[in-house]
Amino acid sequence: GMVLPVLTAGLVHLSKISVGTLQTMDRATYSKRWVEHDYVNLLSTVVHSLLLPAMQSTIKGQVAHVAALSAMRLANTCPSASWVDQVCQWASLVLKEDLSLDNSLESTMINLANLLVCARATPLPERIDTLILCLNKIRLLPATSMAPHGIHTAGLLLDTDGMKQYRRPTRVAFMAEIALSLFIDGPLDSQGHTDNTIRSNSMLSFLNSPEVSEVLKEGDQGM
Repeated sequence: GMVLPVLTAGLVHLSKISVGTLQTMDRATYSKRWVEHDYVNLLSTVVHSLLLPAMQSTIKGQVAHVAALSAMRLANTCPSASWVDQVCQWASLVLKEDLSLDNSLESTMINLANLLVCARATPLPERIDTLILCLNKIRLLPATSMAPHGIHTAGLLLDTDGMKQYRRPTRVAFMAEIALSLFIDGPLDSQGHTDNTIRSNSMLSFLNSPEVSEVLKEGDQGM
């Protein structure tokens, strides 16, 4: 499991340096060198031989977790590859399992962030259940969390019990990500065809869910 992050980093680096090399190399003349720099096929081999089997054998455990994170990085490196949809679906299952565990606040926030990023590869109608699952976790988070020492990010300097703490937003930041996930994509169906009803139907499905209704009630009571 610990080899996967190193292998993934190497493949990402290779993808960055190989594009220019392949463009200046005649495939017939430099066939052996071409194979060495053909990162697209290398990524496909790693995905189908290592990452997918690791996640499909069990969605629990450290190996599956590491495979899911590696899958996300490779999908971002080669977003148009044919395996992206499948590998992101399995990565989402693993991340959902991680999110169901009783983790620390920091681990929960990291898992939420990873799952929201991974969900972007899923067509909007199929993404709604994941967004609702994330919302259920987000509503249990504190409004703010203490920023680690030396980390500078958007937040507030608050006086708590005579001590000044730099606090960063938690719930509002994740809810903003959910809103972006609903609005940022074009109105496309799972085959990539334009359908203007996709977003409106997905929004209705999201807003009419019991979980979202509960959050809205909490907001009204807070006001």
